Amino acid sequence: MNDQLQPTLGAVPDVETENWLALFPEVVIGAALGTLAMVGLGNMMPGSWMLYFGWFGVPIIFVVLSIYLAGRTGVRYGLRILSPGNTAANFLRFSLSVLALIAFIEVLYLLRTSPDQLSDITWFHIDTSRLLSAAVLRSLIGSPIGEEMLFRGWLFTLLSKRVSTRFRAWHFDIAHANILTSVAFTIVHLSNGFSLGNLLIFLAVFLYSLLLGAAREASGGLLLPMWCHFLFNFF
Repeated sequence: MNDQLQPTLGAVPDVETENWLALFPEVVIGAALGTLAMVGLGNMMPGSWMLYFGWFGVPIIFVVLSIYLAGRTGVRYGLRILSPGNTAANFLRFSLSVLALIAFIEVLYLLRTSPDQLSDITWFHIDTSRLLSAAVLRSLIGSPIGEEMLFRGWLFTLLSKRVSTRFRAWHFDIAHANILTSVAFTIVHLSNGFSLGNLLIFLAVFLYSLLLGAAREASGGLLLPMWCHFLFNFF
């Protein structure tokens, strides 16, 4: 694509806005089908290969898929990592927001924990003995890169082209494209296991995704949401 035709980083191209609610079924069905495909592919693999697929295969697939889809849909600019918005102020602001969200999630967990289990709770716990394990490396490196490229890079940018409206109430100002992206992000994480008891967890995942989308908007690139994703998974 000619660079002169590409929008400024973080900007939304001038296009006719679609009704964001009309896109909701499309996003839900697409995310659900994609999740089922990934789970089905993983279940076809024997023994330990399923673990290796989850640790290494899924992040690689996300990266390749985001590059392919961004090229097919004309939003390659959405995969830019570096941007003028990667300021120290933004990194500090969103790092503190991530830590606040983690504390909020811990409180939610505390509220649904029986008194005899309270002694087992650890706050902001880091198990240094597992830092170099394959699963942790996937969580700290593979997921922040792969998931952010696919969701905040490709999907959010594509939806921003189609929907430029925003939700504004009280002190909240959230792009509808961010809400739709967060719905897809949450559905994909349902593959970790869904139950009524996990509803609060998935609410936390949705809020977490909204924060990552806000970081994407504020910075105009993927480095800040990747950092926030890393920070969240680290604790």
